[in-house]
Amino acid sequence: MVFADISLVDRVIQNLMDNALKFTPIGGTVGISLEKMNDAVKIKISDTGRGISKEQQSYIFERYQKIIPIQ
Repeated sequence: MVFADISLVDRVIQNLMDNALKFTPIGGTVGISLEKMNDAVKIKISDTGRGISKEQQSYIFERYQKIIPIQ
């Protein structure tokens, strides 16, 4: 059992998946994995898209911030 705000968890996962699908080129891959870690759960979303520059990564979780992927 995991205790969490399901609406916030859902929003984060949905946003990450939407962006992964949006910025992964045709033929690329998007993956999601879950891992039980003692008394926590680790959710990992990965893709083969362009990525985000190191400078912009610190803004990822700021509200209303639009990050531009690497060209």
